[in-house]
Amino acid sequence: MHTLRGLLRKLPEYILLLAGGILMVFPFIWMVSVSLKPNSFVIQIPPELIPKDASLANFIQAWTANKFQVYFLNSAFVAITSTIFCVLFSAMAAYAFARFKFPGREAIFYTLLGVMMVPTTIAIIPQFFLMKYLGLRNSLYGLILICAASLSSCRTSWRRQS
Repeated sequence: MHTLRGLLRKLPEYILLLAGGILMVFPFIWMVSVSLKPNSFVIQIPPELIPKDASLANFIQAWTANKFQVYFLNSAFVAITSTIFCVLFSAMAAYAFARFKFPGREAIFYTLLGVMMVPTTIAIIPQFFLMKYLGLRNSLYGLILICAASLSSCRTSWRRQS
């Protein structure tokens, strides 16, 4: 059991953690608050955290304007498919690295770790040209290929070490 003295010694730490937690969560609370307000009340002075006239009209407008359903389904399709491919390929690669001894295994693995250290923004232009060459520019399949390939190297090293 904690003693009162131990609790009092930790109190500043708990207060600091609570303040940090509130600071981290506040933008999300503000985002939800603003999304429930009519547009005319978004920039009102003084700001209100809890809107008096909460409404889902902004969500309805966002869903019905343009083609939000299509965008949502495209995003879900890309996320689900690239996640499945990432998990599948990285698990197979990690299994091979962890269980099999083959020539060049360490060199390939350290090359994989080296590639992970390269910032993804450096690869944007080569990825664009690759997708253009493969005929996958402006398609969901090109996006899935890029997402799955960029995430697989990271997951492979994590699985190999566990």
